[in-house]
Amino acid sequence: MPYIAVIPRWKALSFPPQIGGPGDVTIIGPLKPEDYGSNLYPVIDQGKSDGTAKVIGVDTVTNRHLTYSLISNGTIVYHNKIEVPPFIPVPPNRQVKQPYDANGDQSRVHFDSTGQVAAPMRDGSNVRVAHTVWNPQFGSMVIRWYRLRIDASGRLSLWASGEIRRYNFDFFNPSILSFGDDDYMIVSCSRSGNSSTSSDPNSQECGNIGAYAALVAPSGQYEVFTLRNGLANNYIPNEYQRWGDYSTICRDPTSSRTAWIFNHYVTQGGENTSKNCDVIARIDLPPL
Repeated sequence: MPYIAVIPRWKALSFPPQIGGPGDVTIIGPLKPEDYGSNLYPVIDQGKSDGTAKVIGVDTVTNRHLTYSLISNGTIVYHNKIEVPPFIPVPPNRQVKQPYDANGDQSRVHFDSTGQVAAPMRDGSNVRVAHTVWNPQFGSMVIRWYRLRIDASGRLSLWASGEIRRYNFDFFNPSILSFGDDDYMIVSCSRSGNSSTSSDPNSQECGNIGAYAALVAPSGQYEVFTLRNGLANNYIPNEYQRWGDYSTICRDPTSSRTAWIFNHYVTQGGENTSKNCDVIARIDLPPL
């Protein structure tokens, strides 16, 4: 059952934070998942706030809506759903393609999320949202992204959507950042390999599981590039290991064309020797 916690901005940003008393946090809920969706996230506003907070959820009951709420003074002043192209949620405990053997049958790494794993981002008159869905045609997990338009009253509607995918590879664990209404968008994510993926750490196509980013043009066309490729294709082969619970991307406050990404990748495989590491990446975009 989802909840929404509302904290006054000045209390959250003061140092030390002025949070701890009974009136410092307003709790809204429990809320019905069929109305509000799962994995609710507040929208991060990169510009000047209009005084109304926005919360986005994914409707995993009908699998064809995003939900959103407008919040002011600790109460929901408006709530609605946005119809989107139908999607199939990732099945619970879905094992990431990680070919410990030729068929990948012994993979024990799994991604378990029916909604978002990172906050939506606002850029002027748009909100960008991303989540992971199952694509039976590709036989893998893919990333679905949305561009939501904000009207004069602050309400949202679907402007565009698309998917980041590759046949027989898993793309998952997305965070999303846009540089403006008709500018580039960056999606940070994790990516798997398949039975033909190289285990050579010197290969650009090496391994499971790496940190990647997709540069999405205003037309929806995209290119995927490597932040840190995984350096092994046998990451913890014989026990369950979750992957993809967090991913973050944000704009540099001192540079309007710079983004910072935080994700993670495999550095070594083996039943008793496996290791992973976080990656921090900086991306500089040229002027349009």
